[in-house]
Amino acid sequence: MKKLSLSALAVVALAACATGCAVPVDGVDAGPEAETVGSVEQPAYADTDSLWGKFIPVCWETSGESTRKRWVKNAVENTWGRVADIEFYGWKTCHDSSKGIRIKIHDLKDDGPSCKIGKKSLDGAKGGMDLNFNFNNWGPSWCQTSANNRWCIESVAVHEFGHALAIFHEQDRDDNPSKECKRQDTGSGAQDKVGPYDPASVMNYCNGWRNTLSAGDIVGIQQLYGRKPHGSIVGAGGECLTAGWDGKIKQSYCFGMESQEWSFRHMKSSAKNACFVVDPLESGYDAELGTCYQGNNDWGMRKFELVGLGGQCLEVSGAGNWGDKVVLAACDGSAKQKFYWLGSEGQGRLKTSDGKCVSAYGRAQKYTKLTVTSCRYATKFALNDGAIEYKPSLSQDSGLCVDVVNMNYAPGAQLQLYPCRDDSSVWSPAQRFHLRGNITSKNGYCARMESIFTTGADIEASSYCSDHVRMVFDVHF
Repeated sequence: MKKLSLSALAVVALAACATGCAVPVDGVDAGPEAETVGSVEQPAYADTDSLWGKFIPVCWETSGESTRKRWVKNAVENTWGRVADIEFYGWKTCHDSSKGIRIKIHDLKDDGPSCKIGKKSLDGAKGGMDLNFNFNNWGPSWCQTSANNRWCIESVAVHEFGHALAIFHEQDRDDNPSKECKRQDTGSGAQDKVGPYDPASVMNYCNGWRNTLSAGDIVGIQQLYGRKPHGSIVGAGGECLTAGWDGKIKQSYCFGMESQEWSFRHMKSSAKNACFVVDPLESGYDAELGTCYQGNNDWGMRKFELVGLGGQCLEVSGAGNWGDKVVLAACDGSAKQKFYWLGSEGQGRLKTSDGKCVSAYGRAQKYTKLTVTSCRYATKFALNDGAIEYKPSLSQDSGLCVDVVNMNYAPGAQLQLYPCRDDSSVWSPAQRFHLRGNITSKNGYCARMESIFTTGADIEASSYCSDHVRMVFDVHF
């Protein structure tokens, strides 16, 4: 399998750009600015015969640089590793027999960052991935500055790890409507298109450098590797809250086991008849399993964003008046994207931040669009296995679920009721959602990861709540 490498053409393009310019990562000349994402579904251009399993070992062939190595680890685990059912582990010094992704750091004028494609060619290959940390001999001079160095390192790493996960350059697809950026042969292998062309992909030269995934990248990687397990609560670094054998609650790799399954309303562990508590309930004290429903020590996700297809958020359109539509939009943390759950674990209403509720207003049936209305008349739902199911009563299932119309995650895409789909359906991503927000006690303390760098670290209480990475969790109900 051919290694995709950066060439001198990239240096010329980068040197002429500011940080926001559309420039290539692997060394082809820059194309036009990225187009607006339209009606796309599951973009990815991948060698589907060379996918990894759930656990992917990573090691470093080059010594030193502990801080910038940590930047790479965090960037990769908080992009690909946060949204897909994969776990990168190890990140230590390579040995001669080390398997997985072996990373070499160098800064050579004619040999930029590169990576082999997928497990078949990369697993255990010495120098299988090359990264640049200094940008003295290769790359633009602004990547050497303290203001930009981390961003440059993360952008290159996220792109190269896309190759490691068996994803080719998006612009090389034969359905790319703009050929300006198509310069480099991607090599041999099963080059399968997973959904339509994505102009905003992190794997697309026409889109330039970026250290975040596009909506299409998220849908594509989940199509290839799956979503995080149902019941899991995922924090920074893609790690899951775990109920330990000793009663302590820690962060750990997501194994999909019962000790990592939680209810979102009262943080009850599926493995034990106990809930998330902090005793004494003071800042800095660690979380543990304890008696459920203890007044102020009753924890849950009380205010949240609803994250759906391609990592987009549900949003109330317009001014939030009666009858205004509920649509998909880029997550921005605004009040129009905040919701509360009114009800029990089995059935409830989705209340908006201004006191109205989400509803399939009128006659709730197939194709009914979601709007906002008075909570008194609003539709009731159940949150089960990633789906938001219309629930006429506790004992009655409708068979209808909230669905993104035409599986379109462009901003403004509408939500409707549609027959529920199981995970085996290629259309199921249009009906899969999770909650994102703070886990809080009844009296306003927040759960916080003690460290974002250490697997096995404790979860603790904080009297201060924010959107800091250590305090924001994804609840995969």
